[in-house]
Amino acid sequence: MVFIGARAQQTAIYLDSEKDYRLATELFDKAKYAAAQKLFEKTTNTSGVSEEARSGAAYYAAVCAAELQNADAEERLLTYLRDFPVSSHYNDGVFALGKYYYRKKAWKKV
Repeated sequence: MVFIGARAQQTAIYLDSEKDYRLATELFDKAKYAAAQKLFEKTTNTSGVSEEARSGAAYYAAVCAAELQNADAEERLLTYLRDFPVSSHYNDGVFALGKYYYRKKAWKKV
């Protein structure tokens, strides 16, 4: 008998390092902020993720924190703005921070 090693072909979804990011954006769009935030945070810590996906994940994770009214939401938004000043989500981050301050009635910060 001769045994030939066989290897099943994996689809791209199993090999794709940004699959969590795409799933998280779907959850975010459905206002499932807690679940989305966990996946966005996982994306920021995954190797092989593009810089665009990493900055997007950091933005969305910070917005999730603001939507969930987490105590660290302001810090997360400020950190995002500091760490990704040329991101395509930068202006959205500024808006999210203003919206956060408005909700908190922090008029002087708005």
